[in-house]
Amino acid sequence: MALYDVYAEDLELATSFNPELVLGNQTTKVVEFDRAFIESSDCTYVFHTNRELKRVKATKEGIQLEGFQHRTLEDVWRIQARKTA
Repeated sequence: MALYDVYAEDLELATSFNPELVLGNQTTKVVEFDRAFIESSDCTYVFHTNRELKRVKATKEGIQLEGFQHRTLEDVWRIQARKTA
């Protein structure tokens, strides 16, 4: 369970993604996510995403609509050296 707890914290598993909270009063923001890990004896492989989040407004049939647009800027596996104690 201790290992799961470490992954859960790194992947923010207990936190729902809410674009409204992420953006706050900003219109556009780049957010970063670590989405997966593969461990080996000498390093950690991390699947990392950079995503642009944008608040968008539109009008349809006279009704003002607000939504969010997500655009992936980068999806990449990165290698992290194992931390030594």
